[in-house]
Amino acid sequence: MSRPRFSLYLCGAALPRNRQARKRLETLLESLYPEGVELRVVDIQSDPEAAESAGILAAPTLIRQWPEPVLRIIGDFSDADGVRNLLE
Repeated sequence: MSRPRFSLYLCGAALPRNRQARKRLETLLESLYPEGVELRVVDIQSDPEAAESAGILAAPTLIRQWPEPVLRIIGDFSDADGVRNLLE
Protein backbone atom coordinates (compact mmCIF):
# COMPACT_ATOMS: atom_id res chain seq x y z
CA MET A 1 0.00 0.00 0.00
CA SER A 2 1.31 3.44 -0.92
CA ARG A 3 1.71 6.18 1.59
CA PRO A 4 -0.35 9.36 1.22
CA ARG A 5 1.37 11.83 -1.12
CA PHE A 6 1.43 15.60 -0.58
CA SER A 7 3.13 18.69 -1.99
CA LEU A 8 3.59 21.80 0.12
CA TYR A 9 4.19 25.08 -1.69
CA LEU A 10 5.81 27.88 0.32
CA CYS A 11 7.05 31.32 -0.68
CA GLY A 12 10.37 31.65 1.10
CA ALA A 13 10.78 28.32 2.89
CA ALA A 14 13.39 29.77 5.26
CA LEU A 15 11.11 32.52 6.57
CA PRO A 16 10.06 31.97 10.20
CA ARG A 17 6.31 31.96 9.44
CA ASN A 18 6.80 29.34 6.72
CA ARG A 19 9.02 27.16 8.89
CA GLN A 20 6.30 27.33 11.55
CA ALA A 21 3.55 26.44 9.05
CA ARG A 22 5.63 23.50 7.81
CA LYS A 23 6.24 22.27 11.36
CA ARG A 24 2.51 22.51 12.17
CA LEU A 25 1.70 20.54 9.04
CA GLU A 26 4.34 17.88 9.68
CA THR A 27 3.07 17.40 13.25
CA LEU A 28 -0.50 17.05 11.99
CA LEU A 29 0.48 14.61 9.24
CA GLU A 30 2.44 12.49 11.72
CA SER A 31 -0.64 12.20 13.94
CA LEU A 32 -2.97 11.39 11.05
CA TYR A 33 -0.64 9.02 9.21
CA PRO A 34 1.65 7.25 11.69
CA GLU A 35 2.85 4.98 8.85
CA GLY A 36 4.31 8.09 7.18
CA VAL A 37 3.64 10.21 4.13
CA GLU A 38 5.49 11.43 1.08
CA LEU A 39 5.87 15.19 1.47
CA ARG A 40 7.46 17.25 -1.29
CA VAL A 41 8.26 20.83 -0.24
CA VAL A 42 8.53 23.42 -3.00
CA ASP A 43 9.81 26.95 -2.42
CA ILE A 44 8.08 28.91 -5.14
CA GLN A 45 10.77 31.60 -5.01
CA SER A 46 13.32 28.99 -6.07
CA ASP A 47 11.04 27.04 -8.41
CA PRO A 48 8.31 29.32 -9.80
CA GLU A 49 7.73 26.98 -12.74
CA ALA A 50 6.62 24.19 -10.39
CA ALA A 51 4.15 26.53 -8.72
CA GLU A 52 2.82 27.71 -12.05
CA SER A 53 2.37 24.20 -13.40
CA ALA A 54 0.51 23.22 -10.19
CA GLY A 55 -1.74 26.26 -10.45
CA ILE A 56 -0.64 27.74 -7.12
CA LEU A 57 -2.34 31.08 -6.47
CA ALA A 58 -1.43 31.57 -2.79
CA ALA A 59 1.10 30.22 -0.33
CA PRO A 60 1.34 28.20 1.75
CA THR A 61 -0.70 25.66 -0.20
CA LEU A 62 -0.88 21.95 0.52
CA ILE A 63 -1.96 19.60 -2.24
CA ARG A 64 -2.90 16.01 -1.49
CA GLN A 65 -2.29 14.03 -4.67
CA TRP A 66 -3.11 10.63 -3.20
CA PRO A 67 -5.42 9.26 -2.01
CA GLU A 68 -7.95 10.80 -4.31
CA PRO A 69 -9.80 13.06 -4.51
CA VAL A 70 -7.09 15.65 -4.98
CA LEU A 71 -7.39 18.24 -2.22
CA ARG A 72 -5.95 21.75 -1.84
CA ILE A 73 -5.63 23.52 1.49
CA ILE A 74 -4.43 27.12 1.61
CA GLY A 75 -3.25 28.72 4.84
CA ASP A 76 -0.81 28.42 7.70
CA PHE A 77 -2.35 25.23 9.16
CA SER A 78 -2.93 26.91 12.54
CA ASP A 79 -6.49 25.50 12.58
CA ALA A 80 -5.34 21.93 13.16
CA ASP A 81 -8.87 20.62 13.70
CA GLY A 82 -10.07 22.16 10.46
CA VAL A 83 -7.16 20.75 8.48
CA ARG A 84 -7.60 17.35 10.16
CA ASN A 85 -11.30 17.31 9.21
CA LEU A 86 -10.45 18.06 5.58
CA LEU A 87 -7.82 15.33 5.42
CA GLU A 88 -9.82 12.60 7.17
